[in-house]
Amino acid sequence: MLNNLDIETSEFIEYNLSVDFANDVECLNIVKIISWQKDLIEKYTSYLDDKVSLITHLKKEPKLGLDGISGIILYLNSLSYDKAVIEEGINYILDNLVEVDGTKGIKISDVGVSVYLSNGTAGVIQMLMLVNFEKYREIIIQLADGLLIEYAQFADLWDGMLGISYTLLNLFDKTRDVIYLTKAKELLISSGILAEQNKILEKEFIYVLSYYKKVISFN
Repeated sequence: MLNNLDIETSEFIEYNLSVDFANDVECLNIVKIISWQKDLIEKYTSYLDDKVSLITHLKKEPKLGLDGISGIILYLNSLSYDKAVIEEGINYILDNLVEVDGTKGIKISDVGVSVYLSNGTAGVIQMLMLVNFEKYREIIIQLADGLLIEYAQFADLWDGMLGISYTLLNLFDKTRDVIYLTKAKELLISSGILAEQNKILEKEFIYVLSYYKKVISFN
């Protein structure tokens, strides 16, 4: 079993996460990311008392990822909102996924899908895990296949390898399938090399690295 990464750091940096939503740091991190999309969330506060209008506007959103419908669903879930509304929103996302090269994902162009945390598969997986992992386990595993393919072109957490690595670590933590840990480590090492010259990226790298160490410590 893996004990360490080839890239080491003694510094630990954690985002300032709100404790208002949940006690689970996994959930807090993703909710923090969603909180950055204030324009998206504030648009739906006026519909909270009108479920029909909320669903209608939800299905008009052009984006399916955490920067769109998945983010709204995660926000509603943090409010313990009506489960039927949340389920309908999730079903809408799943019905609109596309298949490219044998894997399902969110279409972002005529020829490809995104695997990133912000607008792609990693974000949808995070949303499904936080809403109800066991209920959506089968589709989560199917979607995760797309994270094991070499798509990522960038290194950062929101739109790159670190977000994918973090999601794969979440999956390993829940399933104990070493294939997720192996790929997460590979992406983390690649990101760490790039982070040596970028202070902002370095903070994100250290955050994901700390989670990696936490996950493998239980093996």
